[in-house]
This record gives sequence, structure tokens and C-alpha cells, in this order.
Amino acid sequence: MLFSLHNYGINPETITIQTDNGKEFTNPHSQKLTLFEKIVTEKYKARHKLIPYRRPTYNSDVESFHNLIEEEFFISEKPNNETELLAKTFSYQIWFNSYRTNRGRDNQNPEQIYQTELNTDKAIPLIPSIVVDNYIPLMGKKVKGDTFCLYHSFLAL
Repeated sequence: MLFSLHNYGINPETITIQTDNGKEFTNPHSQKLTLFEKIVTEKYKARHKLIPYRRPTYNSDVESFHNLIEEEFFISEKPNNETELLAKTFSYQIWFNSYRTNRGRDNQNPEQIYQTELNTDKAIPLIPSIVVDNYIPLMGKKVKGDTFCLYHSFLAL
């Protein structure tokens, strides 16, 4: 995601990545950085901020998006293969970011929120989803099952 934002002209050093305290993001029992932290803070020089333990409302925009994509997309769409999955999720992302309004955000869509909060007329960056399963073997792990684990990008503003 930071690579895509950088290519879009957004300096990663001006970005804060906020996550929960999952072990994929942080290692609270060691001073050793996780691969995620190394990429965010060392490679891209972005900031990494953790939400307080047991406070999911700090990530309410992301949690709301996860619920919406489940209800509006994954329940109704049954892609037959990886190519179809990526094409359909990209189409959904364009629709969600450009047309779907958010009642809790003055009936604005994410692109309007992005433009308002950053005082820009640029379009919201389109960051393609990836199939995480394709990268798990690179970490020396086996993919379990025959379902796709999809990473979808969402700019929470």
C-alpha cells in the first residue's frame, strides 16, 4: 500500500499506519520489529501507531468497512478464480470509494472525504487488492485450505 501511495505522489513519511495489536503488526514481548514494522518504519519511513488494547472503536472506520464489504460484496459475489476475484474486488473498490455515501460522514463518499480532509481535488488513490495466499509461501509457511485470503486497501480518513 505504501508503495502504491508513493507512486501516486504521496510521501510515505507523511503517513501514519494505525493497526490493532495483532502479532502480525507488533511484537510486544520483544524489542525485535516485525516484518510489517520494518517495512512501514524502516523502508518507507512512515509512522506506525497502535490502538489501545481492547479498544476496537479506535479502528471503527476499518471495522465498518470490513462489515460492509462482507455484506455488500462477499456474500453476493462468488468468484470462480483468482483473476475474477481481483477484478470484482477492484470494481467494488471503485464503486465504494467514488459512489457509496457514508451516512456517518455527512453522506460523503470516501473520495469526497479524502478531498475535503486533504484539501485537494485529486482522485482518491486506487490501490489494487492482492491475494495474501500468494505471499505466505515466501515466509516459509503453507497455505491452508482452498479459499482466498484477500488484502483489500481502504483509506480510513
